[in-house]
Amino acid sequence: LVEVLKYHKNAKAIVDHRLRERNYGIFSGKEKELFKKYFSNYPEIHRGYKTNIPKGESLEEVTKRVSPFLKELIKFMQDEKVNVAICAHTNSMRAIEEYMEDLHEDELVVIENSPSNYKKYVLKFDLTDF
Repeated sequence: LVEVLKYHKNAKAIVDHRLRERNYGIFSGKEKELFKKYFSNYPEIHRGYKTNIPKGESLEEVTKRVSPFLKELIKFMQDEKVNVAICAHTNSMRAIEEYMEDLHEDELVVIENSPSNYKKYVLKFDLTDF
């Protein structure tokens, strides 16, 4: 974020807790190998849409907290007539992709995001608003 703001002096950075990473519950901060060792259904927990990690979040729950953020952001963009850049964790990015691309949960769980990748979405607003 700091690197981006260096080149956009008038940009405003807003931090929103709804874009935080998925809560991995009892496995927060632990290696995936430990997770795999204790749960034979690791793939289902790790990438299942509705399956919770013990004391953590499912991908569905991540979507439920990211979607209101996106609705507010889009309204803000339309009202203020501004462009935005979003920097988010990989599971929050899945939720953003689900919302922006109208993906089904089956499509969402197979998305592989990398910190070096980005997506661009162009929103078309009613030009009479401008």
